[in-house]
Amino acid sequence: MLNKILFNFTLPLLAFHTAVVALESSPILSAVQVHSIVKGSNCYNLRLVNPPDLKRKKLKFISKNCLGYATEIAKGKMNKNGRIELTFIDGSKVLLENYIVYAEGMCKGESFDIILLSEDKTFEVSAHIVMHPIENCSPNGQRISVELRSRYGSIYQCFGDGYLPNEELKTISRSENENIVQYINATEDGTFTFGLMPMVIGKTDGVASITIQRRNGDSLSLDYPWGKNSINKVTF
Repeated sequence: MLNKILFNFTLPLLAFHTAVVALESSPILSAVQVHSIVKGSNCYNLRLVNPPDLKRKKLKFISKNCLGYATEIAKGKMNKNGRIELTFIDGSKVLLENYIVYAEGMCKGESFDIILLSEDKTFEVSAHIVMHPIENCSPNGQRISVELRSRYGSIYQCFGDGYLPNEELKTISRSENENIVQYINATEDGTFTFGLMPMVIGKTDGVASITIQRRNGDSLSLDYPWGKNSINKVTF
């Protein structure tokens, strides 16, 4: 069974590893990884960039796991200074910018979303977090990753970015001695996504691989666990 997401908002903000850039005035909720100070978990700080005027809006702060189950964490509002203030069930309050997200006992490739939305559903932003990503990058800027999409490790989702607009790509999916070859096209922004089902008859778990091959011969591959292997907790 996938593990419950835990949250902590009493930890100090530490140094950023990545930067966030907003386009024009579009609101963006970003999760920026900070130095881990919780044993067994990476830690992220949340940033809301370019928010509209939400002073008259009642907000909800929600987490949704990779299986689609959502849990309301807190209520929210924009204060007179234009900052988002979260109020938890015990009455405690914290500014969104001081909130630290962590999750213990997550599996490799397991993701969740943090969502901030108004009760009237006229405003919604979300941040996607993968605590222990399964990914590989090329020197030329291409990246592929897989994310867990089932409770028992039987389904994954593959993502890619950094490819040419509408580029034709060959995908090679391997599990045990079975190979599946298919052809796809990247989107206009050079990304793609498709599902993976690596289970093999007669096996309860194993290690599969996905390879993305370009017409010029360049390829990018990664291995990922499936079945019982995929739902082992990651420990530090």
